[in-house]
Amino acid sequence: MKNSSGGNGLSQRTLAERYNISLGSVSNILKRKEEYLHDYETNQNQNVKRKFKSFDSVKLDQQVYEWFDSCENILVCDVNEQDDDDSNAVSTEIPPKITEAMEMTQKLRLLATTQYPQLHKLIRVNQKLDKLAQDSTFTRSVDLVTISLNEDNESRTNSILDRFCFDIIPRIQYNIECLTVGPLSTDRILRIGNYPKLNKLILVNLSLKMASRILNNGSSFIHIYKHQISHLVVTINDDITAIRIKNVATNIFANILAMFTNLIHLDFNFGDNFGYPPTSFIKLLSTTCHSSSIVHLNVTVRNFDDCLCLLDGRLSQLHTFIVKVDNIDDLSMSIRKKVKNFES
Repeated sequence: MKNSSGGNGLSQRTLAERYNISLGSVSNILKRKEEYLHDYETNQNQNVKRKFKSFDSVKLDQQVYEWFDSCENILVCDVNEQDDDDSNAVSTEIPPKITEAMEMTQKLRLLATTQYPQLHKLIRVNQKLDKLAQDSTFTRSVDLVTISLNEDNESRTNSILDRFCFDIIPRIQYNIECLTVGPLSTDRILRIGNYPKLNKLILVNLSLKMASRILNNGSSFIHIYKHQISHLVVTINDDITAIRIKNVATNIFANILAMFTNLIHLDFNFGDNFGYPPTSFIKLLSTTCHSSSIVHLNVTVRNFDDCLCLLDGRLSQLHTFIVKVDNIDDLSMSIRKKVKNFES
């Protein structure tokens, strides 16, 4: 009887103890590996030869490893029942790569059954994300507004957003053409990613403070994307009624026209909770608030005079104008005269 030695001078019994598997399992693993090598070197069948010629040693080792990893319940046989005839003895020298793979598999199994029971699920998720990232059909438009703040578990919400930003965005950022973000995700998403194809940005339910911080000439986001964005949708939802914010929304609108040089579609509106009368354009000079690129404008204004101000020629290419007027009073005669072809 003989107790065959394993790879790196280790006995099969030592290998079995190290990897927490039976002696029969070790024997079968080594026998399977020997069968691969035997077919590769000596089999005279030309089809088999052609098959194995495509494998280099690394691929061969990997195939043996994959087989080992998939075998949970293999037939157990007693290694001591092996034939004493050296001609029938199984070579038990394990290539280093197989040994490393076996060790890694054992560690993964240990982690999966003790400290990290979701480990394999996470690995499968990452593999699916890698495949998804390669298909631009599913990653051209990303909407994060559905991730809302759970007041009972704010840390969980932040954890979800952080994982999306650090694990998913880097995989798909080069495919993204449209981003839809809310107040929870705006700063993270705009700061973390590099979006060379981004041309449409939808900002939902921003506070005046956040909107004025992002949409100003000192913003790093504006510096990077001001020539790239062609479609911009901004919805401001803020219940602040302080007099100091009276002109903030108006200034944000003027900044947008001045900074986004290739903007052709602009929606600039307010949510139901906005606590101050909408944007007023009466005091904005046409020389400082104008655009030669916008063709579509959807905007909420304070009164009808503001509406007509936008039609005084400052938006020279405008052909679609959708407006929500907060209050309609008698029109100012000075405004009437500025609007070409206006009929009372």
